[in-house]
Parts: sequence; C-alpha cells; structure tokens
Amino acid sequence: MSNPRGRALPDLLSMYFVMLILHSLDVLFLKSDLTVLGENFYAHFLCFTVMVMLVIFKRERIRNLGISNKKEKFISAAIFGTIFSTVPLLAILAGELAVARAFVPQAINISFKTPNISFVESNGNLSPASCVIIFFSTTLFAACFKEMYFRGILLHKLGKLAKFRSANIFQAMLYTAFVIPLFLRDFSDKENEKTPAVIVLTILFYLAHEFVTGIKWGIMAKVSGAAYMSIIDHTLYAFLSCSLVTVGHSSTEPVIMFNMICTQLVSLLLVYLYGRKKLKKNRDEEDQKEKEEMESERKAPKLDTDYEKKAMEEALRAEQSKSLYSADIIQDAEEISPDQFKDIVRSADKSSHSEVEDMPEEEIDDFLKNFGKPQHHYNPPEDKKPPKKEDLNFDVDDFLKDFTNKE
Repeated sequence: MSNPRGRALPDLLSMYFVMLILHSLDVLFLKSDLTVLGENFYAHFLCFTVMVMLVIFKRERIRNLGISNKKEKFISAAIFGTIFSTVPLLAILAGELAVARAFVPQAINISFKTPNISFVESNGNLSPASCVIIFFSTTLFAACFKEMYFRGILLHKLGKLAKFRSANIFQAMLYTAFVIPLFLRDFSDKENEKTPAVIVLTILFYLAHEFVTGIKWGIMAKVSGAAYMSIIDHTLYAFLSCSLVTVGHSSTEPVIMFNMICTQLVSLLLVYLYGRKKLKKNRDEEDQKEKEEMESERKAPKLDTDYEKKAMEEALRAEQSKSLYSADIIQDAEEISPDQFKDIVRSADKSSHSEVEDMPEEEIDDFLKNFGKPQHHYNPPEDKKPPKKEDLNFDVDDFLKDFTNKE
C-alpha cells in the first residue's frame, strides 16, 4: 500500500515547479513588470488561476490557503500587518533623513513616486493618480497570490511533514528561488552591463532579502492562523518601499538595497518577539482550558456516548433485580412488618410489585429470620390459635340433662 505522506512532497514540488515556470516565462519573455502593470502581473494571474484550479480539483479546504471567515482575525491582521510593515520602514527612512541633514542637507528630497510613473512622463496617457492605483492593485494581487500559495497551502502542507521551523525555512527557500529569473534577465542585458562586484552584491542582497521576508511572513501566518497579516504587510511594504523617497541619492541601487534589508531585519525582530509572546499566551490558555476540563471531568464524570449510558442503565437494572431482597434494602429499618417489607421492595423496584403482593407473610417472616437480623429487628406475624374442632361424638341429651338439673 502506498504511503500518502511519501507522495505529499513530490506533489508539492511538482506544483511549485509549475508556478516557477510560469513566473520565468513572464520575467524573461512577457516582461510585465516593465510595463505600467508592474509586479509580473501576467505570471501572478496565471499562477493564481492554476492554484485555484488545483485546490478545487483536489477539494482542498479554503482555510488551507490561509483564508478564515473570522472577523477578529482580519481586524487583528490589519492592525499588526500595518504596524510591522510601516513602522520599521519609516524608522529606517527617518534615520536616513537624520544622517542626510547632518552631513548632506542639500540631498534631502522627500517625494512619493510609484515605479510606473515614468509611463506618464513618456506618453502622457495615464494620470499620476491612475499609476498609483494600478501599481497598488497589482501589488495587492501579487501579495495575495504569494501569501496564499507560499504561506498558505505550501506552508500548511509542509507543516504536516515536518516541524514548523523546518517547514518555514523550506518554504522561504522556495520563495527565494523565484528571484532567480530576474538575475538571469538583468545579467544577460548587454545595455546595462554591471561590474562583477555589483553583480555579487545584487545576488547576495536579493537572496538575503527574499529569504528574510519569507521567514517573517511564515511566522506571521503561524501566529495569526491565517494569511491576512502577511498579505497586508507584504502589500504595504512593497508599495511604500518602491514609492517613498526621502533623500535624493536614495535612487542609487546600493542605498535602496541597504534600506530594504535593514527594514526587513527590524521587522523580523518585531514579528519574532510578537509571535513568541502570542504563542506563549495561546499555550497558557490551552493549558488552562485543559486543566479546567480535567477538573470538571473529575468532579462530574460523564459518559461519552448514549450507548454507554444505555449499557450502564441496563447493568444497574439487572443488578437491582438480582438484589431484590438484599441487605441494602432493609438495613435502615429497625422493625419490619410484612407490609413494611412489601413497601420497601416496591420503592426499590417497581417491576416486582405483583411478585411481592403474592408473597405470604410466613414466607416473609422466614426470610427475615434467615437473614440474620436480631429478633427485635422484625415484627413476625402473631400466631393464631387453630379453630376448635367439633366433637363428632357430642351427646345433646346429656348436655340438656345437665342444664335441666341446674335449673
């Protein structure tokens, strides 16, 4: 017989390679990330469609995608997802701004421009507001696909094969591999030739950055029990980090990479501390609930099924019928008359009503005597003198004769 757990990992890897191929086709040939759409929209749309079809075909539960219908989870995810994405990013930008004011104040240039704003400057077909809306929408869609797949179904399935730490590291490594096609395209572009030092620095940055973000978003999914928090964090981080500029030289690639990796490291630290506290609280609540359940079961044990209740009732009824005249029935009575004995037996077992009524007093008296109770513990029926037998040889003349003499 085949082992379902043994087939789980090959199935997951097969699904992953399908996603990777679709993503590579977009990055290398369609290049939708270089259009007004950005974020490789074509690949994400195709991958999302394949994922949904596989989930429907395999009849997976919707919660395996990290989707929950609990309103509390969404509200909590919205709050903490916003905090973990914006606070570290704004803190790093504020630090950069402080350094610039101290050393190069002329370089300060606070602005907000999405990457696709260049399409407005080139042909003027779109307004800046339209570019912002389009970029935010495609970023949100990309975050939904990546989090529902990597931190939803993939992390959920891997969690059944290994511990969470190992499963989280493995899914983060798979997520990091999605950046490889970008390396191949950028380094094969002859118009933008880069030095070996820049190439190595870029590779190291993207590998470290994608791995750290994958680990962080995996912890978020574990702590919140859904993918909402990681979706919100992913969306806001990708949107703001690509659009918000505080210093003019922030457009240079090394500075951008430094800001992004520092932001994610700070965010990862905050998420780790939050997750550690949250999981400890959940464990304490589960332990307390388990103790309360054990205490309630100890005080008032209950039968688990109706079948066991019925079997217990039948056993108790059979035991009562066997001990119809047992010591427990009459031990509290000091003096027992036959009528009292019958009443006691009737109250103990209503089914024996007719049997007790037909029981003669002499039999009850013999039972109580043989039971070993002392003489004063029962009231035996009084002995009645037998009726005087008629004398068949009675002489009426003699009786009348005596009666006449007396007169």
